[in-house]
Amino acid sequence: MKTRSKALHFLVFFLIAGKVVCLALFFCIWPIMMLSFVFGGEPKEPPFFFFLFFALFFLAMLVFLPLNILFYILMILDAAKRKFASDSQRTLWIVLVAVSIMLWYIPAYVYYFLHGRKPMGVPDLEPVERH
Repeated sequence: MKTRSKALHFLVFFLIAGKVVCLALFFCIWPIMMLSFVFGGEPKEPPFFFFLFFALFFLAMLVFLPLNILFYILMILDAAKRKFASDSQRTLWIVLVAVSIMLWYIPAYVYYFLHGRKPMGVPDLEPVERH
């Protein structure tokens, strides 16, 4: 279990770092590319930034998309197997993680940091007094 959790920690770190780097490069390259089209007139050949932008886009699609889907599936399975205090919590997390594919996987990352790193088991419940 330790090896799986270390691999999962590395996967999450790699995915978050990769998204930050790709977004930073995207927001650096896209304005330069648009400004070169606006102020440079009609280019005879596409600028270097044009190729760099699409190379990064395809790299992100080929590398990060399959890893994101793997992480997404692992978090759905973890939420389905984990014992929560109530079934409504389990249902809520499964639904949130399931719709996270439309929200840049942010709910899946939130689930990972709240519950995914903890070992599975029976939650700490307070005893109920019976009358």
